[in-house]
Amino acid sequence: MSREDICSSLASSDAVSLETLINSLISRGSISNIEMIRPPSTGTIQMQVREPICEERFIVGDALVTIAEVSVDGTLGWAMRLGGDANAAVAAAVADAHIARVGFEGAPELAELVLYTKSEIERADEQEWAEIRETIIDFEELD
Repeated sequence: MSREDICSSLASSDAVSLETLINSLISRGSISNIEMIRPPSTGTIQMQVREPICEERFIVGDALVTIAEVSVDGTLGWAMRLGGDANAAVAAAVADAHIARVGFEGAPELAELVLYTKSEIERADEQEWAEIRETIIDFEELD
């Protein structure tokens, strides 16, 4: 898995599960020497989408996000999560740094959370497409 895929899953993972797992890893000593590089800050970003026919980008609106940056044993970790949950943003940044430091296979509990979150996102996307598919009009059939 790429770091982008891992960060994307961490950004979407359940906040309570992520925080509980990070706290458990810290208490067991698997994660130590955490330094806050950029404290969590909440702000807005512009959400863009690409129009499917002309393929032009346009701004849909603003979204509330929280960003955090940490260092775990000298390895930088960064996270951006939707919403204003500062603790979840810090936990995601710590998870990112830990996975970057020990590798995806070296962090099996975090890897499990990342893979579970990714599968849940894919399942939700498939369900949404199944609902939308019924409304698609095939203009070739109208001739």
